[in-house]
Amino acid sequence: RFKDKKYSWIIQNIIFYQQEYRELTTMLLKQFDRSIFTQSYLVDLIECTHLYIKMLDFYTKSNTLIVQQTKRKSANKKKKSIKKRKNLLSEREMQEMWDGDIEKEVLAIISSESVSTNNVRPFDASSDYSLEQQRILCKHNIQDLLKSGSFDEAVALFKAAQEVWPSSPSFGMPDMTIIDEVNVVKSVFLSREDIPEIMSNDAPGMTEDPRESEIQGNEIHHVSEHRFQSNEYIMLYARPAIVKSYCYLLQFFDTNKSSTNHAIVKMLYRVAHKIAMTPLMFQNIILCHSSKNIKCSKN
Repeated sequence: RFKDKKYSWIIQNIIFYQQEYRELTTMLLKQFDRSIFTQSYLVDLIECTHLYIKMLDFYTKSNTLIVQQTKRKSANKKKKSIKKRKNLLSEREMQEMWDGDIEKEVLAIISSESVSTNNVRPFDASSDYSLEQQRILCKHNIQDLLKSGSFDEAVALFKAAQEVWPSSPSFGMPDMTIIDEVNVVKSVFLSREDIPEIMSNDAPGMTEDPRESEIQGNEIHHVSEHRFQSNEYIMLYARPAIVKSYCYLLQFFDTNKSSTNHAIVKMLYRVAHKIAMTPLMFQNIILCHSSKNIKCSKN
């Protein structure tokens, strides 16, 4: 028994140490598509994820877990460099663009109430950048989409940003009128807020000052080790696509196995309470089932 326990700890250490193993369930959850995969597959995946996190929690209670972290860097990029907005228009030119076709198109799209925020990600929980930095970048991405004529995508990104930053005046407040919402989009479009210097080179509308660039080869894999942080790991699951999969299965709460419902509720609890990502919980299916369960408990 002692040997079996020892071997089990060794196996667990291996699957917890390797980044590829730790992030396997998050990758599978992000790739879940109802038109391709079955509901039973999602049930097995969610229960497997719950078991994996439970094992991880149990292991770290009595052990200091050191994990591997791999970061990739592409050629002709450096960690920090000076970023400049290209094709920067004056305030007058921006106002003229808005008064032209943009205002009419935005008003028509918002009025139609047919905007889908599925697969729109204004915020990346696993990013090294802060919530504030990603908020600024999101505003610039909306600007670039409006300038390029991608009005549907711009409004969808704006709507998704409202869900992530519900209390931020940058994207308005809940229960706005259509006119108020259009005015907020206008303020985003006319915003002159600077992008922080550490933002990614891949950000739309960005160019790197050639004087600050450094060629580092084709691709560099930087492997490091650090102490495992439970909250950082749970942040990987705080993504709209993943929460959406959990919400889909929550619709079958009455017919699900108790173990399945436990796995769903436990994950939503971790995201909302443990890492305080409550904005992701403001979805109809979660609110409806919460209200239903409260009524049942009272009865």
